[in-house]
Amino acid sequence: MSAKGDLVLTRVVALPSRMAIGTTCDPVMLEVFNNLFMSIAEQMGFTLQNTAYSVNIKERLDFSCAVFDADGALVANAPHIPIHLGSMGEAVRTVIDRNVGKIAPGDVFVLNDPYNGGTHLPDVTVITPVFRGYGVEGTCCSMSAARGHQADIGGINAGLGATGFKAIRWTKKACCWTTSSWSRTAR
Repeated sequence: MSAKGDLVLTRVVALPSRMAIGTTCDPVMLEVFNNLFMSIAEQMGFTLQNTAYSVNIKERLDFSCAVFDADGALVANAPHIPIHLGSMGEAVRTVIDRNVGKIAPGDVFVLNDPYNGGTHLPDVTVITPVFRGYGVEGTCCSMSAARGHQADIGGINAGLGATGFKAIRWTKKACCWTTSSWSRTAR
């Protein structure tokens, strides 16, 4: 008790230091890898912009690039179009889920299905697996994805701006890819 009658508490065991969840790693290395992966996504965007023929990608910059882990969780994204990035992880997970055990080095997957992680039909997503190791023995350690707006992908009118649709159907006039894949190597 103090001279005024207040109760005085004395700590006998030191207060443990508090850390936020997921911050037990070295903060310097965390920042190094954060900038590394962000730089990869930004360089993907610069390369896409510089090599594009589409005015939408080259001049309007209507595209986004990101890096995902092997399960489809976002690792890093470049500061491009936010609406693209919101559903891009679902597109990557769709590719992973529909191709379990079949993804190989050299594969490229294309998707624009709004029901499977796409935004709308003219936004085409290209997803490429990244492998650790060489040859067939390598394991998929991440996925890179780029989504860009195409000026016209078919449909009732140019730019696919018609309204009032209630379903997406495969037709000879409009393209909707749930997942399509190309491989550099024959299987």
